[in-house]
Amino acid sequence: MRSRQRGQSVVEFGIVAILFTLLMFAVVDFGLLLNSWVAISSGTRQVARATTVGFLATDLTTMVSGLNLPGVSRTPYSPFASYCCGSGGSDDEIVLTVQYYTGCVPGAAGCNPVSASTVDNHYWGGTFSCNTWPTPCASIHPLRSDMIVVSLSAPGMEVVTPLVRPFFGCSSSQVHCNVRLASSAMMRYEGQ
Repeated sequence: MRSRQRGQSVVEFGIVAILFTLLMFAVVDFGLLLNSWVAISSGTRQVARATTVGFLATDLTTMVSGLNLPGVSRTPYSPFASYCCGSGGSDDEIVLTVQYYTGCVPGAAGCNPVSASTVDNHYWGGTFSCNTWPTPCASIHPLRSDMIVVSLSAPGMEVVTPLVRPFFGCSSSQVHCNVRLASSAMMRYEGQ
């Protein structure tokens, strides 16, 4: 009788140990997700502030590439790269978007972003070439009254724990389970 009880306690300990280990890995996964989300939110505010005071596209690229996001891979693997990171020839899984709005508040009815052809090409997303650089061209964006919306997204945050994957729409049979983290900030342009 005594040997059966000892065997029973070993089995019970094994079951509890497995569940406890899965729970600990789930806590670590959620912790990494939260940490990365806080880092991307903070990075978005920093990049937005730099954008509003007149930093150029090259400066913003340097800021974004310097962000430290735990759990976000900087080198996409092939199945993920096909829908994530092919735009613009960038291999970086952190995607920066800057939109300029004039005369309206973004999100209001009828408020659309300014066309890239009216944004100076030294700024993020601009395609207009101004021959009088560094002197600003007349009525070329960004202007002091423009509203700027900066968005950062990291579509490659990987969830490792099988217990957590179903919460993000992934099956346990998938090799990789990725979560998209994103943040945006809206500020008024103060540069020039």
